[in-house]
Amino acid sequence: MAMVHQPTDQTTCPDPSGPARIRAMYTDPDYARLGLGRTLLAVCEVSARLSGHFELELLATPIGRLLYLSSGFETLESVEIQSEDNVFFEVFRMQKSFSAAMAT
Repeated sequence: MAMVHQPTDQTTCPDPSGPARIRAMYTDPDYARLGLGRTLLAVCEVSARLSGHFELELLATPIGRLLYLSSGFETLESVEIQSEDNVFFEVFRMQKSFSAAMAT
């Protein structure tokens, strides 16, 4: 099962001239290692390019970071996040720059 964000009238981009942001992307463990994450990432990049963005930015878990590194993202910094139940964990702020022009 996939959950896909459906834009509404309330959907806004914080900074249309800044990086497009991937807010959350998870793969059910039963479907891991099938290329679904890489495919979704490619769709996000095409969408960002078509919207005129030149960069993608996200926060990655240590495991997810491997996918993003292999997809051309660079680690900008390590960030410690605190959950609602006071558990601390490390994530990585990552970014990928590209030309907005689409290859044909």
